[in-house]
Amino acid sequence: MTEYNTYERYIKKKKKKLDGNAKNVHLYPTAKGQELANLHREFDLNETRKFAEYIVQQCSLQDLETFHSVIKVIQEFYEHEAK
Repeated sequence: MTEYNTYERYIKKKKKKLDGNAKNVHLYPTAKGQELANLHREFDLNETRKFAEYIVQQCSLQDLETFHSVIKVIQEFYEHEAK
């Protein structure tokens, strides 16, 4: 099976000619692609749940609040640097 054929199993392309842009290509999942996306979403949710359960077992509420405060300051720093 070629790479192109594998791609087509999961995504279908539809070209739409719109005013001012004749090159628009819309991508939609096939039934198989949607199934794969749903499985991936389920996997992510399960992994996130396991991680959250582990963190709560290993860290106190104060630890988590401190971590959140530090992450917020780091985020503010990078937002300020981007300006």
